[in-house]
Amino acid sequence: MTEVPLVLHGGSSSGNANLNRCATSGIAKINIFTDFLNAAYKNNLDGQPKDYLEMKRLSNEAMAETLENCYKIFATESAR
Repeated sequence: MTEVPLVLHGGSSSGNANLNRCATSGIAKINIFTDFLNAAYKNNLDGQPKDYLEMKRLSNEAMAETLENCYKIFATESAR
């Protein structure tokens, strides 16, 4: 309907089905940074890190898992 690339702002917590529909229907960019932050926060609460490096490791693990899930939701291939 338009040649202008569209961006979904505030995509976090929109639901996987809604995000999949947006991604497969032509939305060029979907902003979901809050989902990454929430995953890192929860992983750190559960993991109770003892120092900064452990906190960083737990955060990175949660964000990587969130990203892998996004590849599936957005019907794309993993970068790995």
